Amino acid sequence: MSQMPQIKTMPQPAGTPSDAVTPGRPRGGGWLLFAAIMLVMSGVFNVIDGLAALANSRFYVAGAVVIWSDLRTWGWITLALGIITILAGVAVMNRQSWGRWFGIVAAGLSALGQMIFMSAYPWWSLLVIGLDILVIYGLSTHWQREISEA
Repeated sequence: MSQMPQIKTMPQPAGTPSDAVTPGRPRGGGWLLFAAIMLVMSGVFNVIDGLAALANSRFYVAGAVVIWSDLRTWGWITLALGIITILAGVAVMNRQSWGRWFGIVAAGLSALGQMIFMSAYPWWSLLVIGLDILVIYGLSTHWQREISEA
């Protein structure tokens, strides 16, 4: 009878990261950090957007009509969403157990607010919505339940 040839694995070259998950580097940690940074960036963009609307800035589309109320009201709403989004990003960076859900909700509300605010400055709103989608993806991939030790 013929024997099956044995396949030997080649050792990894020095300096190559292994695929093994280590306690110091959990799987998906890069996505979590990316999402936290993007949450903070999205929040800063919302704060800038809100402050510009409150200052009656001229870079908004002339005669822009917002669904509910006026541009100044949506400036306050966008400013508040920006602050909430920044707080969510800080919570995710600090690896709070509730931070992921808070981040997903904050990014969703931010995207929804930008969709309503889109008539005032469409390209800026599309940029922030794109960041919010990346945040939701980053926070929901490699979801690991925290194992509580008794």
